[in-house]
Amino acid sequence: MRGICATAALMVALPWSVARAEAPKPEGAKAVETAIRTALNAAGPGIDACVERYLVEVPGADGKATLDFTVAKTGLVEKCVIDAPLENARSLRECLERTGKAIKFPQPGEGGATLKVSALIKKGAKFRIPDPNEKPPAEEAPKDEGFVQFFPTGWVTPQ
Repeated sequence: MRGICATAALMVALPWSVARAEAPKPEGAKAVETAIRTALNAAGPGIDACVERYLVEVPGADGKATLDFTVAKTGLVEKCVIDAPLENARSLRECLERTGKAIKFPQPGEGGATLKVSALIKKGAKFRIPDPNEKPPAEEAPKDEGFVQFFPTGWVTPQ
C-alpha cells in the first residue's frame, strides 16, 4: 500500500507493507494507513515544538527535515534518522529524533517496516498529514484593510 499526502507544511510517502500470507483487503489497507496517519499527527505538536525552538535559534530558517523511521514488528520505532540540511540544526535533529522515537505505529508484521516523512521547517508551518479525501483549505481572500494610502487627484490644497 502506498499513499501520498501533502499540505503546505509537509509531504509524506507511506511505503508501508502489511506482512500476511494473502494480499491485504482494501479495508485493512485503509485502516493501516489511517492508523499511521493518526500516529504521525499525534506527534505533530512535538514536531512543531522542535521546529519552533529551532526557529528561535535560527530566525528566518526555511527548509525541510526528513524523518526516516525503522519500525519494529511491535510498532515501536527502532531507529529514527533525521536529515535536516539546515544551518546549526544539531539541536533540531536531536529534538526530532527524540520525538520520532516516541511514536507508536500499528504493528507492521514480522519484517518490520520503514517510513519516511518530510516536514517543512519554516515559521508558521504546522505538521499535519491530511486524509487523502480531505480537500485542501481554500485560500483566504485578502482582508479589506481600508484605505492604506489615499491620493486624491484634482483636489485643491489650501495654502
